[in-house]
Amino acid sequence: LALYTEKLMFELEEKNRPDDRHEHSREVDMDKKRFDPELLYVECARCGKPVLWSPGDTTNILAWAGIDSGVLDEKCMIVSDGCPTCLPGQSSFSTQVVRLRKSPEARANSQGAHVN
Repeated sequence: LALYTEKLMFELEEKNRPDDRHEHSREVDMDKKRFDPELLYVECARCGKPVLWSPGDTTNILAWAGIDSGVLDEKCMIVSDGCPTCLPGQSSFSTQVVRLRKSPEARANSQGAHVN
């Protein structure tokens, strides 16, 4: 019994001992939860077509505008006031970040069916 108790206490100490690997895995888990701003959908407000940027452009533009990418999620998108397709001579466009929400119809449907 004493040997079993000693082994059990050793196992509990091992589990409670701080382990760099566990700390690292928690940091990695936190990083996984953070939304990658490069995944934001960008659409032209004039023609409705998707706007494709080079890798890193979204992150750079958000940083330049002072927008914390930590507040963005999959419900956000970027809307451009034009694009090279609908305004061929123009090379720069204003943009804004918008957060989408459910349409009134979708909200009504998620609240349950109407009773007659």
